[in-house]
Amino acid sequence: MISFILPIKSRPENLSKILINSNKVFKKIKFEIIVVDASSNKIAKLNQQIIKRYKNVRYFKQKSTRITRGCFEVLKYLKYDIVTFLYDDDIMGPYVFKIYKNFFKNKIFSMGTGIVLDQKFSKFKFNKLKKIQIDKNVLLSNYFGLPLSKYDKRFMNVLSSPVSPICTCFEKKFIFDWRSKIKNFVKNNKFRNYFLLELDIGPDLITYLTNINKEQNKIHYYLPPSVRFSSHKNSISVIYGKNNLRIGYWLARISFLENEKISNKEILNKIYTYLLFIGLCLVVINIFNNFNRNNILLELLTLIRNKNYAFSYKYLFKILGILLLK
Repeated sequence: MISFILPIKSRPENLSKILINSNKVFKKIKFEIIVVDASSNKIAKLNQQIIKRYKNVRYFKQKSTRITRGCFEVLKYLKYDIVTFLYDDDIMGPYVFKIYKNFFKNKIFSMGTGIVLDQKFSKFKFNKLKKIQIDKNVLLSNYFGLPLSKYDKRFMNVLSSPVSPICTCFEKKFIFDWRSKIKNFVKNNKFRNYFLLELDIGPDLITYLTNINKEQNKIHYYLPPSVRFSSHKNSISVIYGKNNLRIGYWLARISFLENEKISNKEILNKIYTYLLFIGLCLVVINIFNNFNRNNILLELLTLIRNKNYAFSYKYLFKILGILLLK
């Protein structure tokens, strides 16, 4: 029913935990795990010993570098038509499979949310999931500045919608399209390539934005958290810091604007306004970093020169009002 892509590097203890967790949570559905290993040869042997215990796990030694490129490598080996990604420090709750089953059954983009906890914090109780139908344009607005709680009080405790793909799943044909569009977006552009493919910041967000936009009307959103994300010293958010995360996810949003047809003109202009505002903020934050500052300015100039969008002062003031009230 579903293929999981699991990139790993140098953490055999985490690999063992995620494989145990996966086989426990997904025992009622047919699935496979494609492991793509960027570890040294010594650690790779340990990983292969762990994987031998599982018939539904296939192993591939990564030839390229970085997480996203490793995932690109193994797409041709996927067995099932529904696909998502795992990370070796994720912990999946017992109900997350309902999100995948809903997508498989109804063919409507379905997503959940997760909770970030310190890796040392061992216990967290997952509760049964409830499905909420939410307008796709409302959800897109959330990824471009507006909290969901402004539209629906049931989202009061949801600070932001997820970017980690484990909270959702996709059709296999979409994943190949996703790979092509990312490669085209970063082609001959060191700045974009550095953040999306060297730091691996942004490709995950693109999966959400594209699939939300493809739907006609409603998205199926599941609450409360269905997955636990672990915070630790080797987390991407810790290693790279907030500034790099902001730039990478800003570029991912620009990629979405460039590559996808957004039919709602109001949403299109909201996205454009948000990107200009965040870009200006990033210029200020990176004023003493020549590489970041100059390339952010180039991205901004490209946006400003595009006559297909209109800046919305009304939306800007709405974003500023939300930020000031935080």
